[in-house]
Amino acid sequence: IVHGSAEADGAEDDTPHPRLGRRDVNELLGVLARPELDVLGSWRSNRTFLAEVNERFVTGPYVLIDGFLDAAVADGARQELLALVKRGDFIPRGPDFNTNVEQSKAYATSASPSARCSTMTHTSQGKPPRMKYEELSRKPGAMHPKDSPTLARLMSALSSDSWAHALNMLLAGTGARMPPGPSQDATIPVFRQYSPGDYMELHSDVNRKERRVVALTHWLTEGWEPHWGGGFLWC
Repeated sequence: IVHGSAEADGAEDDTPHPRLGRRDVNELLGVLARPELDVLGSWRSNRTFLAEVNERFVTGPYVLIDGFLDAAVADGARQELLALVKRGDFIPRGPDFNTNVEQSKAYATSASPSARCSTMTHTSQGKPPRMKYEELSRKPGAMHPKDSPTLARLMSALSSDSWAHALNMLLAGTGARMPPGPSQDATIPVFRQYSPGDYMELHSDVNRKERRVVALTHWLTEGWEPHWGGGFLWC
């Protein structure tokens, strides 16, 4: 989960905001315990971890949550998405990767994350980031529950007032706010598949043009090995 600053709504906010207190965490536990949010993992009932998530949001730009989704929900969503891939419901987007040998060598020999960020920023400076992937062609909201029940359930949860309320509580102290419930300011989840040859250039998930204050990325890949690459690079 990546969050932006209060500037995302078009105005700076230098007013100090209180972080979650004990009573707030109790309220948050109640919100996350609502039936519509049972797609989430066990972290939603961990009082200590919820306070830590809030602290990380206040002190840094991102939070990593292992087991964000309930294991059965994650597996069900993965199987349904694979079925949609086989059915041809994913369509390719973006250009093939095109770079010169010098740029490739500079990136491959960068010893640190900051050096790689510098290399990637230099190669795409002044241009919008490029990426190539396959995306689910049908809008998630149009999915029929009978052929994608887990995805429909997941969409309902992440579009609910309860989830917006929970996110706003987790963001306490940052000055950032999510709009309540379904809104034109809230982007519905997008499902993408990255295959061999696909790529993603350096970019920020905090899009100020869209007034985005929170971006959530969830990987459904099963049995991923770290040495394969593909992890986030925090600049």
